[in-house]
Amino acid sequence: LQRGDMEQVTYQLCHLYSRADKVVSYATPAYLADHLAERGKLHLECRFPEALDNTSVISVATGDASELPPEKVRERVKWFNGEWAQMAKTKFQGRHFFV
Repeated sequence: LQRGDMEQVTYQLCHLYSRADKVVSYATPAYLADHLAERGKLHLECRFPEALDNTSVISVATGDASELPPEKVRERVKWFNGEWAQMAKTKFQGRHFFV
């Protein structure tokens, strides 16, 4: 790779974002990752509404994860692993839809 190749690739990726008709300020994969993270957050908030109380928000904001009991973490990990196993059995396995 030459010195400006990464800069050129990043610049070109800024032109590929399909939801905008103009150049965006950062690379398309970053936008798509942001959309995916937001969808995942909304999905988990629907599944675990008790996480929306003030103490959870404060603990995330301060970086203090000790507020969430280990049994809650195990429950959520077990649920997620079950969902992932079900997804692996479908034709959508390995695909991501951002629309």
